[in-house]
Amino acid sequence: MIEKLLKKHAKNFVSGEYREKGLEGIHFHENGSIYVMDAHKLLAIKRAHNISSRTIHYKTGKKMDVKFPDVVRISDVSYKESLTLNMRDLEPYLSLIEVASKISMVGTLEVERGEFLLRVTNENKESFKLYLGKVESDIKVDINVMYFYQVFCFFKDAKVDKVILSCGGPMRPVSFTAENYEIIVMPVRR
Repeated sequence: MIEKLLKKHAKNFVSGEYREKGLEGIHFHENGSIYVMDAHKLLAIKRAHNISSRTIHYKTGKKMDVKFPDVVRISDVSYKESLTLNMRDLEPYLSLIEVASKISMVGTLEVERGEFLLRVTNENKESFKLYLGKVESDIKVDINVMYFYQVFCFFKDAKVDKVILSCGGPMRPVSFTAENYEIIVMPVRR
C-alpha cells in the first residue's frame, strides 16, 4: 500500500529538477519513517520501514548521494487548535476543490459559526465559499488550494476514515494527520 501511495503521490511533495537535489528524493529515515518534501509541504509516513537510512529518487528509485534535511523536528510539533474531518463527508467535494485551485491559487480555510469553509476569491474579487463540514474549533489560515486538494487526494487513496487538521495560528504550518500519515503544509503569507 505504501509503495503505491508513494508511486502516485510523491511527485506532489518533491521539488523540481532545478531545486536542491535532496528534495527530489524519498527519504527512508533511521527512525522508521519515510519523508518526502519540498519547501512548502512535507509528507511523513511513520513506522513504515525497517531498512537502513537512505534517500532514493522519486522517479527512478535510484539511491541518491545527498544529505536530506532534518525533518524530524518539523513533524514532531504540537498545535493549539485541531479539528477532525470525516473523509466520507469531504470526498464528494474533491472535484470542487480542484476547480477552486484553478480559480485562485490561495484560499482561506476558516470556521464561521461552526461551519468549516474553504473561501476562494479570484483577481476580480469574485468569491465563493465551499462548505466542508460542521466543527467547533476556531481556525483561519490561508493555504494553497492545490496543496489542500493534493492532501485530501492522498488521504482518499490511503483509505483513511478521519483526518485531523491542526493549526498553531495563521502563520504557522498546518498539519493533516491520519493513522501513521502526516502532511504538513506551510500557510500562504498575504
